[in-house]
Amino acid sequence: VFTRDGRGVVHVSNRAGATNLWLMPLQAGSAAVRLTSGPGPDTGPSLAQDGTLAFLSARTRNALLVYPLAGGDARTLVTHAAPLWAPRFSPDGSELAFSRMEADGLWHIWTLPAEGGAPRQLTAGKVPEIYPSYAPDGSSLLFFTWGREPSRVLRVARAGGVPGPVLPEALNLSYPDLSPDGLRLVVSVSERDRVRVHVAPVAGGPLRPLTE
Repeated sequence: VFTRDGRGVVHVSNRAGATNLWLMPLQAGSAAVRLTSGPGPDTGPSLAQDGTLAFLSARTRNALLVYPLAGGDARTLVTHAAPLWAPRFSPDGSELAFSRMEADGLWHIWTLPAEGGAPRQLTAGKVPEIYPSYAPDGSSLLFFTWGREPSRVLRVARAGGVPGPVLPEALNLSYPDLSPDGLRLVVSVSERDRVRVHVAPVAGGPLRPLTE
């Protein structure tokens, strides 16, 4: 929306990570001015005659819950202002891994005890890290990065540490999962105008497409 003097536009932007309101002056060379802060999202700006700004600030809470299949009440393990995604049990069922969106717009991998407790951040890369899955022996986790550059499949020790690539970095890979014996990896590979499921030996070797 235009400011009342017509010299600028108030708009929604997530340029600083969170979705807030910004003022963009129309004068060439001017820099945008941040008007609101916090996790947001802040939307629907409206300006009064005296310049007062009204807007909607939606404060949501996301929760990670465990449901007993035999019946009973669900338990809330953790809540967060931004989205939580793709929880996975460890092979022994004692732990959960999940992706969590941060205030700066990045995603990282977190873990917490399945019975409840304090979450622990496992990764801290400069690109979004999502969709964790445990190795069959529970010693490490796979995940993939998500952004403008090709997606990469990485492995990180369950205790933490520096993640390392599992397959060649030049490929655009996503949604990894290890076979029960831990010897093969199944993964989605994006190639031009299509995405196909591939399988590859973890010890090294070519990817073989499973779908056309």
